[in-house]
Amino acid sequence: MRRQLTAGVAIALLSGPAFAQTAGTYFTIEGGFTLPTTINLHLSGLSQSVPAQGFAPGRSYGAAYGYNFGSGFRTELESFASYAASERHENSGAGASLSTTTVMLNGLYEFSDGVWHMKPYVGAGFGMIDVNQTILGASGNDWMTAYQVRGGVTLGLSQKLLGSLEYRWTMGSKPHFQLAGIPTKLEVDRHGFVLGFNYKY
Repeated sequence: MRRQLTAGVAIALLSGPAFAQTAGTYFTIEGGFTLPTTINLHLSGLSQSVPAQGFAPGRSYGAAYGYNFGSGFRTELESFASYAASERHENSGAGASLSTTTVMLNGLYEFSDGVWHMKPYVGAGFGMIDVNQTILGASGNDWMTAYQVRGGVTLGLSQKLLGSLEYRWTMGSKPHFQLAGIPTKLEVDRHGFVLGFNYKY
């Protein structure tokens, strides 16, 4: 009985009434978590490697304002922030933290034949990312160019309100800071899952 009920709910979600895409502006609020991240340090002039810093899963949130063209294509301007603290660091008691804020121009395409209630979509974005880090007792921040790749599904909750669940991967050029007076670059990439709610005006 439980399996039949679960299957019935899944079928209702997938094949329920599909809300037609209409052109217009929309606003999105987002929240989620980043998966565990490993940071590699590159110290100028030093041949020996620096132990990698591991970070626990972190929290993230953001908002976007965009325009839906009504044909599956949409574009948006998004600001997204995330924060994570270190899990551990070998041979050091120093903690670490990493926070990022991105400003991205995104383009997305939603696959829809007008039947399915849940619709997959893919997208990509390009912009700037502000990286603030505290590692091995040294702190720094740097703005740099970045890009991201996104993919997920939307669920029509009403004619104007949509829910979404997506996977997101963000990568930026290496930020610079000083570690014990030595110019240092961080190799940072972030990925995680984001839950969002999209309201059409």
